[in-house]
Amino acid sequence: MLLGLDRPDVAEQVHIFNFNLSPSTATGKNKTQLFLAKSMRFARNQPALLCLYAIGLDWDKGVEILLIDAFALSASELQIGRGLCEGKSLNDIANERNRSVHTIRTQVKSMLHKTGTSSQADLVRIMATLTAFGRRQKFKLARILNLHETSERIMIPLEGDRNMPVYQVGAPDGRPVLFIHGMIDGYDACKFAGKLLAKNNIKLIAPVRPSFSDSPPAYEIKTAPEEFAADLHHIMDYLEIDSAPIIGHMAGSLYAFAAASILQERILAILNISGVTPIKSFREILSMSPRQRVVAWTARFTPNLLPTILRAGISQIDRGLEVEFMNALYAKGSKDREVAQNIDVSAAIHAGYQFVIAQGHRAFEVDSHHVTRDWSSYLERVHQRVVLAHGTLDQTIKIKTVREFANLYENIELIEHEDAGQLVFYQKPDAIISILNTLFD
Repeated sequence: MLLGLDRPDVAEQVHIFNFNLSPSTATGKNKTQLFLAKSMRFARNQPALLCLYAIGLDWDKGVEILLIDAFALSASELQIGRGLCEGKSLNDIANERNRSVHTIRTQVKSMLHKTGTSSQADLVRIMATLTAFGRRQKFKLARILNLHETSERIMIPLEGDRNMPVYQVGAPDGRPVLFIHGMIDGYDACKFAGKLLAKNNIKLIAPVRPSFSDSPPAYEIKTAPEEFAADLHHIMDYLEIDSAPIIGHMAGSLYAFAAASILQERILAILNISGVTPIKSFREILSMSPRQRVVAWTARFTPNLLPTILRAGISQIDRGLEVEFMNALYAKGSKDREVAQNIDVSAAIHAGYQFVIAQGHRAFEVDSHHVTRDWSSYLERVHQRVVLAHGTLDQTIKIKTVREFANLYENIELIEHEDAGQLVFYQKPDAIISILNTLFD
C-alpha cells in the first residue's frame, strides 16, 4: 500500500491488518491489534496519505454508565461483559477473577436476563454497539460523569414480587427528601445538583416509577398515582424513614400531591418544581407548546391514538435526534432553549430522555392520562405546607395558570423565579435547595 501511494492513478484502497504489538523480548501470548488501513488523497496535486485506524472496543467509564443505566448491571457483571467483548472465554474470565466457571456462567445468565438477550453473541453485540455509541457521544458522557459521583442505586422489594430501582443522590447520611421525577426528565435533575445537595446535607431519594428506565410495569392507568403512593409507603418503611418532605418535578407534582393526600403525616411538606396544575379548562391546553398540545388533546379525547403519537417522539430520540426533540419542546428564543444549550444541562436532559423511553411509550401513556385532567381531588386531604417553585417564563405551564391555582388554597405558597422557565431546577439549583431547606424548619 505504501509503494502504491506514489502512483497517481491508484484509487483509494482499504485493507485490514493484524499487527503484533508485543516487544520482541515478550514471552507467552502475543498482544495483537487490528487496524484498518486506508489510502486518502486530500487534494488532487498533493501526495496521498496512508491512514491507520485502530479497530477495537473503546471501553471507558461512560460506556459503563450506559450499561448501568440501561440494564442495571453490577460492577462484577460489567467486567465479565468487558472480558467477553475482548474475546475471552468463560475459563479465561474465571481464572482472571479467581472464580469458578460455574459462578461466571451464572452471572452471564443474569446478564442475559437483564439485557433481554438469548445468547452470549447477542450480549456481546449489544455491548459492542454501546461502545461505538460511547465513542460518538463521548463529549456528552464526559460531561455527565461527575453527575454520578454523588448517586447510589439500590433495588427495593415491593409487594407482588416486584423490585423498584431507587436512586439516592447527595449526602449519604443526609436529611431525606423524596423526589418524584416527571414524564420527560427522569431523575437526572437530582444528579445535576448532586454536589450541592451533599453540601447542604440533603439526600434525595428518587424512586423510578414503573415503566420508566428498567422499573417493571405495574400500575393500571387510572389508579397509577394511588398505587405509587402505596409503593412509596413501602419504600419509606424499607429505608426506615418516618417522615420527609417530597419534591414533585414537572409531571411528578401530581404524584407528590397524591402521596401527601394518602400518606398524610409521613409527608412533611410538598415542593413542586415547574409542576403541572389540574386541567380545568381547555384554555390551559390551548396555551401549551404545539407538540405538548397535540399529546394533550389526543390523551384527552382519542386515547387509542396516543401510542402512535408517542412512538413518533420516541423514534426521534432512538435515532439520536434528541436535540430536535428538545427544540420541539422549547421554542427558539425561549429561556428554556437558552438554558438547554449549556452542554452540562443538555447532557443531563438527554440522559433523562433515554431514561424515559427505555420501555417504549407506556410511561408517557400513563402520565399523559393524568396531566391532561382535573386531579384536584388529591388536594382535598392535603393539609401540609405546599411551595410551588415556578419560572415566570415557563411556556408549558404558564405562570398565570399557576397563580390562579395557588390562590385557591390557603396552604399553597407560590415562589416565582424571574428570568427562568420550565428548566428552573437546572438553571437555579441553589435557589431550589434554599427553598428545600426551609421545609425542614
